[in-house]
Amino acid sequence: MSDESQQIFDAALGLPEAERALLASRLLESLEPELEELTEDELAAELDRRRAEIDQGIVTPIPWSQVRFEPLRIKWSFVLWIFTLSFCDYLRSYLESA
Repeated sequence: MSDESQQIFDAALGLPEAERALLASRLLESLEPELEELTEDELAAELDRRRAEIDQGIVTPIPWSQVRFEPLRIKWSFVLWIFTLSFCDYLRSYLESA
């Protein structure tokens, strides 16, 4: 880590917890890859596939409320998986209500 990065990190540690969490979230968002656009049918199929994985016990979702302050402590790919599951649940609810 460069001296400048270390100084920024040290300054960030002095922020209140809520501001550190927001800063961490925004930094993680800046690293997210561009996602391809899915058609509504493709999105519904993906949501069905992921819901089936949960229903079959292949994966166990973790509530966002339990991990929202943990993303810097765990592997990035796992953070993306958790986010995807939460987002898929949101999209499923949205599509079902439409």
